[in-house]
Amino acid sequence: MRKERLSDREQSMKQQLKEQIITYENQYPQRKNLTQRALNLLEKYSDTTPFMRDCFDDGHFTGSMLVINKEKTKILLMHHVKL
Repeated sequence: MRKERLSDREQSMKQQLKEQIITYENQYPQRKNLTQRALNLLEKYSDTTPFMRDCFDDGHFTGSMLVINKEKTKILLMHHVKL
């Protein structure tokens, strides 16, 4: 597993991701188990490990995406194939 130190920009993006996860958790407290796992993964590593696809033990973040319309009546989910 290749580990690289995060650049300042990547550190900022990581912080934004944490804030978005916390916002999501506040809106959907029933998903706390999932959000806490994500936050723990971000906190555990100070390098690129949580974003590397070969980080299997703890899991990793992927390029999957969820788009919800403003009215919250439609959802588009884009996800990668499970390997």
